[in-house]
Amino acid sequence: MSSLNNRYLKVSIFSLLVLFLSPFMAIAEEPVLERMFVDRDWGGIDQFMENSGEGMDPQEVSLLTNALWSQGRWQDALPYLLQNREFLPEELKPYQDMMIVLALERTGRSDDAFNQAKELLDIAPEELVYYVYYAIARLSSQKGLSPFKWYELMLESAEDRAGRKVALKGMARSGDAKLEHYLALLEMEPLNGPSLEALKNTKRTDIPGVNSAIGYAEYLRGRYEKAIEYLEKVSDPGNRFFRKASYYMAFSFYRLGSYARALEIWSALAGSAGSYEVSSTRRIAYMADKIPDRSISVLERLAREGSEDVVRAARYYLLSFLKDESRKRGEDLFISDFPGHEHATRILWDRGWDNWMKGNVPKALQWWDKAMEHSSDTWEARLLFWRSMAMEKTSRDEEASKLLDRLVTRHPLSIYSLRAFPNGTKPIRDEIPEKLSSDKSLLEEWGFIPYARIRLSRSQEPSELFRAARLADWSGDFLAAFRIGSSLYGNITGGEYLPRKGLELLYPRPYLRKVELLGEKFSVEPYLIWSIMRQESAFDPDATSYVGASGLMQLMPATAEDEAKVLGLGEYDLYDPHTNISLGTCHISRLLRSFLRIDWAVAAYNAGSGSVRRWLRTRSELPFEEWMEEIPYEETAGYVNRVFANLKMYRLIYGE
Repeated sequence: MSSLNNRYLKVSIFSLLVLFLSPFMAIAEEPVLERMFVDRDWGGIDQFMENSGEGMDPQEVSLLTNALWSQGRWQDALPYLLQNREFLPEELKPYQDMMIVLALERTGRSDDAFNQAKELLDIAPEELVYYVYYAIARLSSQKGLSPFKWYELMLESAEDRAGRKVALKGMARSGDAKLEHYLALLEMEPLNGPSLEALKNTKRTDIPGVNSAIGYAEYLRGRYEKAIEYLEKVSDPGNRFFRKASYYMAFSFYRLGSYARALEIWSALAGSAGSYEVSSTRRIAYMADKIPDRSISVLERLAREGSEDVVRAARYYLLSFLKDESRKRGEDLFISDFPGHEHATRILWDRGWDNWMKGNVPKALQWWDKAMEHSSDTWEARLLFWRSMAMEKTSRDEEASKLLDRLVTRHPLSIYSLRAFPNGTKPIRDEIPEKLSSDKSLLEEWGFIPYARIRLSRSQEPSELFRAARLADWSGDFLAAFRIGSSLYGNITGGEYLPRKGLELLYPRPYLRKVELLGEKFSVEPYLIWSIMRQESAFDPDATSYVGASGLMQLMPATAEDEAKVLGLGEYDLYDPHTNISLGTCHISRLLRSFLRIDWAVAAYNAGSGSVRRWLRTRSELPFEEWMEEIPYEETAGYVNRVFANLKMYRLIYGE
């Protein structure tokens, strides 16, 4: 396909002679080229190539080739890929072949790439098959052939949600996908354009899945009347799409101010066992500020007649409408009937908090001690922190110290640990714990980093998964690195110290240059941008929330539109990472200018400026810890908690 240039031929022959004549030559512990490759010193590698003359062996040529590949220099890499293949260990040849296929494709030789990919299927190791199918699918499209069957094979061989999503997207684009494929993709990506267009083109008004998917997409876009038009067609309670369609139809009515109709639908969902029953009960409770008598009446009925989960939820929400002794008796009965449940813990916490804010520390501690007896992990860090604070105030320093030790051991990265120990809960060290340490594989030694990562990702061993995450990070795949790293949270945080490389996986800095430039432009600390991004979307640019917030920084359509006007943007895509970060940074910048404290601005990012201003009327003098606990919305309180923990960790890891 491509002949070896003269210079490379001399290098290869010389290398083979060296290998043949000097099999016992000493090898440097850390070869120069390998060190430069690990450091991504591409300029140094180019200089090494110029200065090495005829001294490169096949492994060095492979490292050079993969260095060119990592820079997107497909044309430069292709001759080396073709000619160095025969000198590679047999185990590595399929991966070299995969790179040859991709290089041929990216340099316009699609026919050669297609033929090579078909041949590669016969020798591809299991973890490579999915990617070979993907290449053949793309190349089939370039040749004017239907790629559908290859995307179908991709779907069958995919090992995770991300892999299935790519396959389904390809099937949707092919035009040959079936209804089930479009619906499966829309469950993962509810605003996928090709799939929605295909469903609308079916012209069928009697297919529940179609109406549910289109209606939900319209709801997410804020087109509530249109959403209802589709969702109300899903009318058979026996259909699997019925409950979701009903839930979001009720939400649409609520957004349009039709509270009675929304209450009617949510009441029906809460009154029949199945998905959305508890969330519908919660929505009914929240409607009490709109139609109080009717909402309370429904909750009272559900408290008598609902499923076990609904009865518990309804009884808890009804407590908020009671006063004084009636409420106390109701709470006591709830705690007695549902000991250890999260709602019972919340009641005990609130009683303790009320006493804390009144200055009755011993009484607060009594309630928190009782809450601790049955608390879940969700409440443990909070209770450990505040119980230790109460013990310090009551001169029980030794007991307080023990609680803090437990807090740091079990929740080292929580906001409570980080407030108790502002300089960090454990030392951050550069060394990697033994349980996370592993040796390089042959793939890695020869520079095949993406494929080494794919193979390691299939393992269940923490050390191999940790290496896979680091290789993903090296390759620039921050999302894969974050997801794999997050699966190792306990392994990373559970030792005597915190490994820096592990923390960098848990707290990455994606789109580094973009975030730094925007931070400077809008006077926003870059660490705050990443802290919000981490909490909002877990760094997934395709994330969509149930209320329609979109992208990395989870912007609502109306908010995005306001900020787009400020930036002078015309048409924009909220799922474009750079656009989303720009709009989100512009928004948090405006909030920081509106509020005197960062925690207030962060709360406003989640709950809206109006809510925060309302809370500040009576709480503006409180210090951070107390203000956070006083936030009336549980979701917002948790949001501020986690964003500030993120911010503290970013500062500790990367410097103030």
